[in-house]
Amino acid sequence: MVTIDWVAKRYGVLPSELIARGNSIDVMMADLGVSYENHLNKKAEAKSKGGVAPAPKLSQEEMAQMLENVRKRKQK
Repeated sequence: MVTIDWVAKRYGVLPSELIARGNSIDVMMADLGVSYENHLNKKAEAKSKGGVAPAPKLSQEEMAQMLENVRKRKQK
């Protein structure tokens, strides 16, 4: 129920309207939006303090796959 309240506040609708007209995509998009806002805030805070931007949260497998993709492109 807390999620419904949070998404309703984010979109400026009553929780009952969100329940009647919303769906799970609304919740996912609201979560994605907040995550991106938090990332931008951390990036701006680090920049204002002379630091570096936070690294993306990727697993080692994801990073290894990205590296392999780059290596494959360079071979072509």
